[in-house]
Amino acid sequence: MDFERKVIESRRHIHKNPELGEKEFKTAKFIESKSNELKIPRKRVCSSGVVLGIIKGKFLVEKNMALRA
Repeated sequence: MDFERKVIESRRHIHKNPELGEKEFKTAKFIESKSNELKIPRKRVCSSGVVLGIIKGKFLVEKNMALRA
C-alpha cells in the first residue's frame, strides 16, 4: 500500500473515532503507532495527546509536510 493511501485511511479512522478536545489520548496512541510504522519522526508536544510528525523533502526545493493530531 502506498504512503498516500495509508495517510488517507488513517485520517478516516481518526474521523470515525472522535475524542473530546484536549483529551485525544487514543488518537495520539494511534498516530504514534502509525508514524512508527511509516518511520515518520514524531514528537508529543503536550500531555493532552497532541502529536506532531514532520516529513522533510530530500532537498530544500522539495515540499515538506507536517502531520498533527
